[in-house]
Amino acid sequence: MTEADLRLAKWVVDGELAFAELFLTLQQSDDTKVQYDTLSQDGDTLEQRLARAFGHARAGGWLSEFCTNCVTARLVSRGFIEEAIKQTASPWMVKAQALIDADSPFLNSALHAKGLLHVADYVCRIEIDGRHAGTGWLVPPDMVVTAGHVLTSSATNDPLVDIDKQEEADPFRVVVYFDDKVDMFGGRRVRRKPREFLLAERWLVALNSPPIQPGGIVQHGLDGQDYAIIRLAEAPLPMAKRMEMKATLPYHEDYLLVMQHPEGQAMCHQQGNVTGLHVTPGLFQHSVNSEPGSSGAPCFDVNFRVVGVHTGEMLGVTPASNLATAIDQVAATIAQLPATLPSNWPYSFDDADGVPWPIVDREQTLAWLREACTDDHQRGLMIRPPLRMPAGMTFTAELFKALLPQELHRVVRMSALDIHALGAEAFALQLLAAVGKSNATPFTPPQGDTTSIAYLRNTLVPELLARLDQARMERHVWLLLDDLKRPDAAHISLGDGNNLRELLDLLYEALAGYSWLRIVLLGYEGTPPRASAAYWSEQTLPELTPARFSQYMEKAFAGVPDIKYRARLSKQYKIVTTGQSAEANLHCMATTCGLFLDNMRSL
Repeated sequence: MTEADLRLAKWVVDGELAFAELFLTLQQSDDTKVQYDTLSQDGDTLEQRLARAFGHARAGGWLSEFCTNCVTARLVSRGFIEEAIKQTASPWMVKAQALIDADSPFLNSALHAKGLLHVADYVCRIEIDGRHAGTGWLVPPDMVVTAGHVLTSSATNDPLVDIDKQEEADPFRVVVYFDDKVDMFGGRRVRRKPREFLLAERWLVALNSPPIQPGGIVQHGLDGQDYAIIRLAEAPLPMAKRMEMKATLPYHEDYLLVMQHPEGQAMCHQQGNVTGLHVTPGLFQHSVNSEPGSSGAPCFDVNFRVVGVHTGEMLGVTPASNLATAIDQVAATIAQLPATLPSNWPYSFDDADGVPWPIVDREQTLAWLREACTDDHQRGLMIRPPLRMPAGMTFTAELFKALLPQELHRVVRMSALDIHALGAEAFALQLLAAVGKSNATPFTPPQGDTTSIAYLRNTLVPELLARLDQARMERHVWLLLDDLKRPDAAHISLGDGNNLRELLDLLYEALAGYSWLRIVLLGYEGTPPRASAAYWSEQTLPELTPARFSQYMEKAFAGVPDIKYRARLSKQYKIVTTGQSAEANLHCMATTCGLFLDNMRSL
């Protein structure tokens, strides 16, 4: 045991048992493994016993690995890393030190105040049956994270969710309040009237709620992380970016700030420190004051990254301590959610150039798109434009491309203006190239006296689908056919003088046998093919007017937390659009909305 070993030992904070288990696990050979307790001598202090373990690892040549794993398991506080770098020169440790330097515990006053104001817009209060139940925080645009026991608590005789009968929960019992804050008006403190939000029809996204006894949590009494993710019917902050979630466990003595609604009060915050890791993996203890009703509150580090979800008070612990669920499982759950539709009503989407466009009166189309991504019975969609405003098809195609993530879907958009003169084989080769199979070999040619339709049905189409299946790489293939019916002189019928129409009709029929294929026909005026009619849906787009865009923008402006800026945006929009005729160009109206949406993103 040396002075260097003692300098490492003084930073060990999470108890001797976990340290001893790690010491034994890292030793390579079962024949030469040394038990931690056999190294100690009579009269050794805790620090000396720990130091002897570091000395043994040093002599065996695995001190760097031992130190790295002590940090990973959070058995040490942050000061350990600086000392370990001096003694091991571990590249991993150097990188960890750089991250810690960025998490300086000293608070920059101006930045801290700005951070508080920013995250306050995300925190919400949750009521069940008109009674305050807990705190939560927004994952834009429309999800709220809280503690799982907020929904399952037996503090009342009628918890919202019965773990064994989750489908029976009534979402109408819940109201979520944002902007429940105290402001200064005329030199007086006034509690602001909060904004109310109800839950969506499919509201329960994730729930993990281990049993918690009334009054608090015993030290060994929580089996697993405690969190829930619920979905709102509308987006409180439709243009907001998500708060950063730091999915690694915090260190002992790390700064911690909790934004909360204790006992249903207006939003407030308390700060303290991480006091240690809990015996249950994925939980940590902290010293931040809280009250009943604080459960589910976000726990922030010094850089206002979410590191945990406040769970509750620990019982029988000295000194007094609270418990929080680390954010790793919550972050992983959110990351795995289908990216197809991040909201029940997306406010906008970005085109390929990053320009925002509004989504107005497309609820029916979005509902179909959601089902098509999760239900094998929705594979084909025929969309017709409104009679008095035959437009919006190109916008619909861009909407699909923007909302379908490339890692899960391969979206191919083809315009009738470009493909109308192609023969069946030329179209098939172009489709293969669009899904990534360039330089494809020619298809098997017709044999003997085979008719054109027989060749397409029995050879070319099956071969095309087989090649698409190989090229798609486990992704869904979406074929968007645009400009099938144009309102102007540019309209050209598909397949005039060639066999393209017959090939497309066979593809429409093929939906019944290929669960990975989706086809969207924009401007189509035909009827679904009989062989696959059960897999097709039909829609007619509603007519859009300046009034509908104005209603859309007022709803978007309502999500701006700053009341004065909200009013100014609304006034500017009215000035720009005043006098716009009912026949105003659809693209012009959408562009105007997009400019305002882009401006709102800078908030």
